[in-house]
Amino acid sequence: MSQTTYATERALGYAGTEVDTEPSIKKHAVNEEAVALPFGVLVARGASDGYAKLPDTAADVFALLGAVLSTYWQDNRSLSNADGVKAGEPMNVMEEGGMWVLCEQDVATADLGKDVFVRITSDGSSNTQLGKVRKDVDSGRAVHVRGATFDSIGTAGTPIKMRLRAPLGGSDDAGPFKADHAGVTADTTVPLFRNRSDRHMRIKAVDYYNATGLATHADNWFVIAVQNAAGTKVLADWSTDTGEEGTIAAATYVSLTLGADVIVTPGEEVVLQLTEGGTATLPAGQVTINAEYI
Repeated sequence: MSQTTYATERALGYAGTEVDTEPSIKKHAVNEEAVALPFGVLVARGASDGYAKLPDTAADVFALLGAVLSTYWQDNRSLSNADGVKAGEPMNVMEEGGMWVLCEQDVATADLGKDVFVRITSDGSSNTQLGKVRKDVDSGRAVHVRGATFDSIGTAGTPIKMRLRAPLGGSDDAGPFKADHAGVTADTTVPLFRNRSDRHMRIKAVDYYNATGLATHADNWFVIAVQNAAGTKVLADWSTDTGEEGTIAAATYVSLTLGADVIVTPGEEVVLQLTEGGTATLPAGQVTINAEYI
């Protein structure tokens, strides 16, 4: 049967294709994931040199390589446009330039030139694809991408232009934040700040100053910790217990030991937690936090 209907307008673009012939920066990488990478998603540096993975932590924004380009040679290897790049296969990644992508939300005229965010955690519902872009942090499940902006309007699920400018990722300084505490002889919690609602924050350094100081001791000691208010994440700490960080010299700054997770999520509250061991007395002191918004 012959074709009787024809489209009167061509598609604007397909996810992963370039939007124009403006100068661009591209690089090569190998898909480190165990599944195919969709065209147009953002990827970060993998565990092995020359490999790329989907971003799944806020810290991955500092290792973004770019967005996965759709190429005919990949399409011709039994992959549909939606499947993308097979696991273990090489691909082209755009670090700078214009690309058509599928956004999770509608993009209006007021959104043009505005910030792009990348999904790092599934919302457990309709937005499960990591590396896909949107307009906000989605309760901490997406993170801001410095160097990426929206360049055309469109509805959720249809091709939208995204403009990338290298280097991607990066941050803006936040702080320093300073807080004093009085002398304490028991466990004490000092509220420090609540992070802004539209950005993740990374703690870079935490310094502590005590004019009197506190000597190390096996029985009577204090732990000075900067942590989230829920008590589930220690961002940095120092213990005067024997065998730990040790003595806090008088009138001398000490750098607290950073925790394994130094990311403060949007809206998360941060406190100074002073924990006593035995019958120690911690003289009045001051904590200084240096951080950056991502």
